[in-house]
Amino acid sequence: MTALGYSSDNRLQYAVSLLKKKRRRDGRGNLDEINPDPESPQGKWDKTNPKRASTPIIVEKSGQPSKMITLTALKILNRIGDESS
Repeated sequence: MTALGYSSDNRLQYAVSLLKKKRRRDGRGNLDEINPDPESPQGKWDKTNPKRASTPIIVEKSGQPSKMITLTALKILNRIGDESS
């Protein structure tokens, strides 16, 4: 949404506040989960169709700082004009 120019849209306030809340003190962001989550619709489909199940590509460890999460968060905060990014 921010890439499309909707940075000041009030509907983004909750998402932006959650993004800021999840930032570590050093500014990086952690990878929460490896997808697909077993309880998600994709995870349930994978369980019932094991021969056609998706294979997650694990590049970073969950619970650890993530380069991709940090980069995406910084780009979003930069687009909305957050001075702390």
